[in-house]
Amino acid sequence: MDLMDMIRRLKKVSRDITVLLVEDEEIPLNAMLEVISKYFDNVTCASNGQEGLDKYKSGRHDIVITDIDMPVVNGIAMTRQIKELNSEQIVIVVSAYDDSRSLRELINANVSSFILKPVEVANLLDALYTACKRIVNERQIFQWHNDIEDTVRQRTIELSEANKGLSASLKDKTALLKEVHHRVRNNLQIISSLLSLQAETITDKHLLSIFMDSQQRIRSMALIHEKLYQSADISRLDFAQYVEELAAELLETYSSYNNNANIKLELDLDKNAAMLDINMVVPCALVICELVSNSLKYAFSNGQEGCIRIRFAKRTEGKFELIVGDNGVGLPEGFDIKKLNSLGMNLVCDLITRKLKGQFAIDSSNGTTFKVLF
Repeated sequence: MDLMDMIRRLKKVSRDITVLLVEDEEIPLNAMLEVISKYFDNVTCASNGQEGLDKYKSGRHDIVITDIDMPVVNGIAMTRQIKELNSEQIVIVVSAYDDSRSLRELINANVSSFILKPVEVANLLDALYTACKRIVNERQIFQWHNDIEDTVRQRTIELSEANKGLSASLKDKTALLKEVHHRVRNNLQIISSLLSLQAETITDKHLLSIFMDSQQRIRSMALIHEKLYQSADISRLDFAQYVEELAAELLETYSSYNNNANIKLELDLDKNAAMLDINMVVPCALVICELVSNSLKYAFSNGQEGCIRIRFAKRTEGKFELIVGDNGVGLPEGFDIKKLNSLGMNLVCDLITRKLKGQFAIDSSNGTTFKVLF
């Protein structure tokens, strides 16, 4: 790089950069000051190390240029104290001495450049250009950092405001959905009550059984909406707690009609795996309702003791297992569920295969047990 090219480049990067020039001898000081002043608008001079240190502390100086041999405090001692105040400070040292001791001290003081006297303009400009380029780069990085922080801060504020809006919207939607579940539950309860009133006038046992089954299906769905209304997460239901209440209600309902009060319930419900999506809860609930109702109606004769078992768990492969069984009379010989003209059994098959995308098996070796995997 020739001298003119160096001068042009230095002029581009020297704006707003301050220089502290510390030199004891007047002639070299004036010579360097004349060169430096051409490119820097803010140059401060000091005649010894102590004065230079005082002026450094009293203002901002991007570049410090100092001689070594000076009265009061020499250039190396001053540089050490400046580095203690700012380890990244750029210090350019000029000296007529290039002995090994001085060089070691300069290295230990971590100076940026060393120029021998008499100072050649090209060497001085080269050291100044390197220093200015570093300062400009650091300022650019600092500006980018501030810009990024400002952008992040602004985006954080915007996201915070957006989150507040989303939270308020979600709260409103949750309240609305809870109200919907509450109203659906009330409407289903009204329908169930109407069926119950109508059933009181029915003397035909077969017709009464149809009314009871329909009423119980409605009540099982009403219970779902009641639990969702009470739940903190309206998209999921504590299925274990729901099954406990549904089974107890079924037992009470059918016991009063069929005089099978000696039937007991055995529940094995995995509470850790029982938070089900609402889309899975309804078909599962209806399957349980149908199977338990069938056990209560057909598995035990009047007054016979017995047990109905309900097991629900999550298997290792991620699928759910539902088992509903009893120790009653079992299924008749030649039983084929696909050939039954029964609304309840047809409903069970449809719910398992179409809604739950699962499969089931029937074991009649000791009573009747339905094993459902989905």
